[in-house]
Amino acid sequence: KVRWESAEVAHPEAFGKEEFRAILAEAKALGLEPIPLMQTFGHAEYVLGCERYRLMRECPERKNCYCASSPEVRRFQKRLLLEYLELFGPDVKRFHLGGDEAYGYGSCATCKAREPLSLYIEHLDAISEELTARQIRPIVWHDMLQHFDKSCGSFARLPKRYGIWYWEYYVRRYQTWSKQAEEALCREAVAGREIVFCAASQCYRDDPFLVKYGLHRANIAEAADVFRRCGLSGLCLTSWSVHTGSKTLQMPLMDFAAMEYRTHDPAAHWQAVVRANFGDASPDALDALTGWDDDLGNIDGRYGKYKDAAIPAAGLVESVACSPEKRGDYARRANLVLDRVEGALDELRKVPSGKRTDLLRLALEAGELKRDFHRAQLMRLETGRPVGVSVDRARIYYRREQAEPTVKRSLRRVYDPLNL
Repeated sequence: KVRWESAEVAHPEAFGKEEFRAILAEAKALGLEPIPLMQTFGHAEYVLGCERYRLMRECPERKNCYCASSPEVRRFQKRLLLEYLELFGPDVKRFHLGGDEAYGYGSCATCKAREPLSLYIEHLDAISEELTARQIRPIVWHDMLQHFDKSCGSFARLPKRYGIWYWEYYVRRYQTWSKQAEEALCREAVAGREIVFCAASQCYRDDPFLVKYGLHRANIAEAADVFRRCGLSGLCLTSWSVHTGSKTLQMPLMDFAAMEYRTHDPAAHWQAVVRANFGDASPDALDALTGWDDDLGNIDGRYGKYKDAAIPAAGLVESVACSPEKRGDYARRANLVLDRVEGALDELRKVPSGKRTDLLRLALEAGELKRDFHRAQLMRLETGRPVGVSVDRARIYYRREQAEPTVKRSLRRVYDPLNL
């Protein structure tokens, strides 16, 4: 969200360049290394959603993926990359070229005629010429490379100057992470590839108010273990889905990741993190408060429809009420979450008000919003009547971290399905 000259796509919340330079200066003063991220394949809605850039789409009907065979795409991305470098300054060491979740990639007639991985590498090489000239390491996400070759042999075909950031945001039993992938990462690390393993403190399917501590803690601990076991270059903690959860409540997970990076002792580390951030609060109660899925995709299983900033249909809960089977299933889910949340709130309120940390007070507020949300769902399912939910209270909660356009969208994601 920066106002670029070479791309007329500024978001209402975008920073001016001087504002952003001040952020970069503060980051560097703290000893951080800012790494630019520019999308080169997928996640291009912010550009391709504009009519003037429509011809750069891979598929005319989809606005999320650039056409890698288009000369205009390459000219556009090279111009934008130079503007990134000018903004970030002369000491850039790494430049992330994205490359993930490009689901429409390779589908136009011109791209279909090419071997997917060869075209992928050719496009990256063309865009990163300036990076190579300045001895800046280009970086890509791993998932499309793995998509091209399930055995992960495509990792070895990517030139070694590219770093690979392998992301896995759940724990192994839920996702595609495999022994085969681990072996491929180990081979590439031994061969001199810079590989960073990425966990998440917030991601797709997270809670609209809180952060799933148990899920993300397990993910971070496993990522740190793989990082050490394979001798990888680094561990990264990412945070996605700005319209869910709370960035402030993710701070304990950042502390936890730093501890796990140094030594592997997740139980002791989490106890220390809870004590430092939540005082006398019960770790079990925090897990119960934050550990249950509020994703509206649970209603009918179509998770992708509700990903990230997508807004479910208005009145969705009332439409579920028309189906006895769906109504019963969703009511069971909502009651389960409600029971857990109410029990956790009761336990956490045992900490005297004078001993509650700022983070504990924020967690209690978020937990109350979560409780009210589930009560509202059940009222809609059972009676169809309007429910007593204070949207204004949620608005105040979101305004702590989000600008007004984002606040409005976050509220719509939560309350449109309830017709509020």
